[in-house]
Amino acid sequence: LVYNFLFWPLIEYADIARVVQYRLHPAPCLDNQSNYGDQHMSVAANIEAKLRAALDPTHLEIEDQSHLHSGHAGARESGESHFAVVIVSDYFRDMTRLARQRLVNETLADELAGPVHALSIRAVTLAETP
Repeated sequence: LVYNFLFWPLIEYADIARVVQYRLHPAPCLDNQSNYGDQHMSVAANIEAKLRAALDPTHLEIEDQSHLHSGHAGARESGESHFAVVIVSDYFRDMTRLARQRLVNETLADELAGPVHALSIRAVTLAETP
């Protein structure tokens, strides 16, 4: 993806190391369009597995909001195209909001390039939760 190279200078070195480590040792399941991994897992289950493996969250919510977008551009008849994610992780400590969003997007790059049309992200640390 072209945009990856544009944003690397803005992400802290430690964050890049986590992404690279994840890329070298990905979760065992990938999106349903891949040639490897568990092709019977839902997109939401793949998102959950990847975020848990890469960011070790203390809290993770994944909501499929595809039904709210039926008939819109990018909406698939089978659903699982629009998601909202709330993730609480200490990996986000000392990161800007933008860097957090980019890290989650990098972690889910395969899904965003394939079945996921839209992803809403709320990424916070435990100290930032109400």
